[in-house]
Amino acid sequence: RIAESDGTAFVTLVTPTVDLAIESIAVTSDDTSAKLVSFAITKGAVDYILGTVNIPITAGQITATAAIDLLNLTSCPWLRMDSNGNRVLLLDNASVLKAKVVAAVNPGKFISFFVQATEV
Repeated sequence: RIAESDGTAFVTLVTPTVDLAIESIAVTSDDTSAKLVSFAITKGAVDYILGTVNIPITAGQITATAAIDLLNLTSCPWLRMDSNGNRVLLLDNASVLKAKVVAAVNPGKFISFFVQATEV
């Protein structure tokens, strides 16, 4: 999760020990301000930003605002489809999946992530 103390630095979401197909990344927020979240794959020491997604106020915290799928088709139309027609992000075991906010999270608030993946 991302806290105020993380500022706008990348935080690690997944460091795989095997190759993975990332099937979904749910994002929730209890922040009182909407946030832009950028996500990236790091190979070596280089961060390759894959996209930036708007996270609304209290996403996933109240029934009126659902959690956000970071791998949504609108923000990531380039995503590959698996044999079942589901969007996946392939992550090899030499890469790291990271995320950051464009503007820092408010004090005492958090942006949280839930990653679902399968081994490939």
